Order: sequence, then structure tokens, then C-alpha cells
Amino acid sequence: MFLAHGYIRKVFLSIAAVLLASAAFCQEADYFFNRGQMKYLQNDYRGAISNYSRAIEINPDNADFYFNRGLAKGLSDDFHGAIEDHTRAIELDPDLPGPYHYRGNARYNIQEYQGALKDFSKAIELNPRHAIAYNNRGLAKYEIKDFNGAMDDYTRAIEINPVYAFAFNNRGLAKLTLKNFSGASADFSRALDIDPKYDVAYFNRGLVKTAQKDYKGAISDLNRALRYNPGYSVYYFHRGLVKSELHRRRNACLDVRKARELGFDIAEEELNRICGK
Repeated sequence: MFLAHGYIRKVFLSIAAVLLASAAFCQEADYFFNRGQMKYLQNDYRGAISNYSRAIEINPDNADFYFNRGLAKGLSDDFHGAIEDHTRAIELDPDLPGPYHYRGNARYNIQEYQGALKDFSKAIELNPRHAIAYNNRGLAKYEIKDFNGAMDDYTRAIEINPVYAFAFNNRGLAKLTLKNFSGASADFSRALDIDPKYDVAYFNRGLVKTAQKDYKGAISDLNRALRYNPGYSVYYFHRGLVKSELHRRRNACLDVRKARELGFDIAEEELNRICGK
């Protein structure tokens, strides 16, 4: 009896020791994970990746650890590494929409558009009100020239989030590509109603006005784009082109030269056409 009792007690103590060790194990992994989160919020993605990796070494079966490391890798432009981490997160927990969505983002950034489409679609299946996933699937459809499909996705994103300025801008671009100038202009204007400092929407509306030969209106929009993003070379270059249409040769030349100074690769013949030899 005493031997049996002693044996049971020894087993109980062993189990208790395992539980204590497991708790300490989890606490150590969580410590590094939380440190990673702090680094991530400070935009120190290298530091975040280092801490997430330490958490994964301690506990390699936690989907959240891989998912968050994948986010940090994506923001560090390590898109292949991000894909690997999100894939591992999906293997560990296939019902989380986040890893599908962000794996789609990474695939989009390396121009794997079909893979991105599948991932965004899965994220939407798991969360049908995922407005960002609809928007991003629209971006992937745009890249494969499915412009009507892209517009459908942007529209769905807008239905879910009616103040989604980015989706209005993207839908406007699809309409502009299809030469629906009035529809494109309306979408860019709506994006600007939501976010009056949205420089890209001013630029895109300027493209519409240029196509409609409303050069003064285009310059007005390009001026606003440059007010909010004065270091963007493309805005200067396009404003130079529009000014050349109005025969403002000197001002046009100043803009295209500024664009080149900022790194825009302007062909010499184009520069000569606008500025003269």
C-alpha cells in the first residue's frame, strides 16, 4: 500500500513538474512575442522579426507567432519570407483569414497575381465583410486586365465601408482605363471628399482632365497633388507635359527638369521636345 501510495505521489509530482515547466515555456515564448509586438509598433521590423523568431524557437506550433513574423517580413520587403511564414500559420490554423490576406499581399508584390487572387478569395470566404481583401483582390484583377471584375470588387469594398477612399480611387482608375471619364472623375472626387489630402486622387483626377483636354483644370489638380506630396517626381513631369500643351514652354521645362532631379527617368528626346536644345 505504501509503495503504491508513494508511486502515485511520485507520478503526481512529475506531472506537476511538467505543468510548471510548460507554463514557464509558454511564458518565455510570450515574453519574446510581446517584445516583438513592441518592436513592430515602433516600426523596428528587424527587431520584431528577431523576437518573433526567438518565440518560434521556443514554441514552433503557434500560428500567431508565424503570422506576425510574416507581417514584419512583408513590411521589410522580404515577400518570399512573408509567404513562408503565412503558409506555416495557415498549416497550423487554416481558419484564420489574416494569413491568407497577407500572403495574398506578398504574392501581389512579387507579381504572382493568380496566387494572390486565390488567397484574397479565401480570406473573403472566411470573412465576407473583409473590405480590404475585396479591394486588394480588385488590385490583383486589375493587374491581369480584368477591369470589370476589379470594379466589382472595389464596389463591394465600398458597400462594406462607404468611406473607403482608397477603394474609390482604385475604382476610378479602372473606369479611367476603360475610358469612362465621367465615372472616373466622380470616384476620384468622392475619394477627395473623404480625404482632402489624398494626393494620388488629385493626380488621377488630373489625368482625367488631361484626357478631356481640360488642361487648366488638370494643372489645378496637379498643384494640389504637389502641395501634399512635393517630392514626387511623376507629378512634376506630368504637370510639365500639361503646361507644354498650353505652350508654357519655360514653366513646362522647369517642371520636367525638376522631375529629373528627383529621379524620374526622362528620355533625352522628350526633354528636348519640351525644353528645346
